[in-house]
Amino acid sequence: MLGNLSIEEIESRLGFTFPDEIRAWMKSTRQENAQEIADDKWHCFDMPFMIVCGNKAFAKEITDKLQPFAKYFRQALRISYER
Repeated sequence: MLGNLSIEEIESRLGFTFPDEIRAWMKSTRQENAQEIADDKWHCFDMPFMIVCGNKAFAKEITDKLQPFAKYFRQALRISYER
């Protein structure tokens, strides 16, 4: 997997700007390093376009926060988890 996308880069790929509350939460939970993602953190890859979360519970949390906006996304965004 390749990439380390920022919130702004994710928004650009999706063609959608997240509400300020979601952007702030995502910035506070983003992990720059893709190695051993912490339980309450995420990392976004460019290829494939995917957010990888530290665990299943956090993947569900981020899915729940982003799902209401999915109909506005210009492309699919996968969400996965490590543990």
